[in-house]
Amino acid sequence: MPSPFEPSAAISHKPATTSLAASALLLLLAAITVYLLWGDVNYLLATQKGTLTKAGSVSFLHHLYLSVIPFEIACFRLATSALILAFIIFSLRNHQVFSTHTLPVYLYGIAQLTFYILAMTAILGILNQVSGNKLFDAIYWSGPTATSLAKSILVILAMHLIPPAAFLITCYAARARIIKQAKT
Repeated sequence: MPSPFEPSAAISHKPATTSLAASALLLLLAAITVYLLWGDVNYLLATQKGTLTKAGSVSFLHHLYLSVIPFEIACFRLATSALILAFIIFSLRNHQVFSTHTLPVYLYGIAQLTFYILAMTAILGILNQVSGNKLFDAIYWSGPTATSLAKSILVILAMHLIPPAAFLITCYAARARIIKQAKT
């Protein structure tokens, strides 16, 4: 209870304590964001070269994403990654800000996961076109090269989908840790 003899401006608020675990989770989140930002830079460079237009023939959504407005989407991805990275870095100092403003961070993670799912479906669509529309036939997968092709597809899937999924999981873990710390 504050002293009635002190002015209200003299009352000092107890500074929020920061936990090592929450800081480590936020640092991990920042590292994942840097990785996603690097992917966004590479995507912007690929749109400048025009190397993604072949994948635009997979579906209408891919055509829109990769052929009609690729530069705008690349700039959006780059800007959101940079903003989220800045927010996470500033949240290292004040964890409570992160725990109360996670909706944009979750939306960013979902958008990144959506972008990478689109990329994977484009890759699978191109592989299907190259194989003569046999990619989804059981006979195609019983051949001698099926094992190496399946391994390479699974590695590509893992490389593309694990970082955005890890971002969302780490975001949830960091928020939960910060909220748990605030309650104690």
